[in-house]
Amino acid sequence: LRELAPLTIYSSTEPQETSERIKGFDIVITNKVVLDASVIARATDLKLICVAATGTNNIDLKFAESRGIQVRNATGYSTYSVAQHCLSLCLELIHKNRVRHDDCLLNWSKSKVFSMVGTDFDELNSKRWGILGLGAIGRQVAKLASAFGAEVVYHSVSGKSSHTDYLSVSLAELLESSDVISVHTSLREETFHLLSNKEFGILKPNVVFLNMARGQICDPLALVKWLKTSQFLGVGLDVIDQEPPSQDHALLKLNDPKIIITPHMAWTSRQSRHRLLEQMVTSIKSYQSSLE
Repeated sequence: LRELAPLTIYSSTEPQETSERIKGFDIVITNKVVLDASVIARATDLKLICVAATGTNNIDLKFAESRGIQVRNATGYSTYSVAQHCLSLCLELIHKNRVRHDDCLLNWSKSKVFSMVGTDFDELNSKRWGILGLGAIGRQVAKLASAFGAEVVYHSVSGKSSHTDYLSVSLAELLESSDVISVHTSLREETFHLLSNKEFGILKPNVVFLNMARGQICDPLALVKWLKTSQFLGVGLDVIDQEPPSQDHALLKLNDPKIIITPHMAWTSRQSRHRLLEQMVTSIKSYQSSLE
């Protein structure tokens, strides 16, 4: 980036700082910072906005277009990273390897057995894995789950995704019949609180539930109620409804070993971040070439 143009970096930006910080720049790289019409209107030199993410919901796209400002986002950079994290959470919840490690350190030497069985665990090849949202990440998860022998089914909320290798089912059937459910659909009007009391109420009692998409796809009150009152094998969440959460957020107070919450970092493998930066560089080079 420094080879392309003089570069100024801010590690974080508060809303009241945005206008002043982008003043005088013709290219801005941003992620999660809101660039609405009022902010863009004051950035009289701005020609290109590079969004270091896939979603462009923080940018007023129509207003940017009316000012002749190009907006470029990044796509596909985190597919392998998120899918791998999804599988890692699933396997940890099924195998409970940390518990087995502690058992080894504390109890194995005291026992008279060569193999401490401990709690049961199942193979994925005996399970149905339901995928909610068969986009790039959903397809990669399907590929990995299939490699473990799981039966993969999916539901496309928009109805636009299709794949002949996997069975398409209704949302109700996916929720009722799946042993593992992973959420990969995008957040939009039709998926906001898509999973609420009714949906959580029909999940199998031994389900593994994984949300790798957006926290708001789950109604937070319904999710917490289900986690407190229902049986499940394990829950892995890389996203929640409030990010970062308040210290008294209900999900953080559950203290259940069957629940693993990671801080929206499934996308952050070294390779994924490298691909993201490469796309930013490509977008800027393309813009600069158009000026020649």
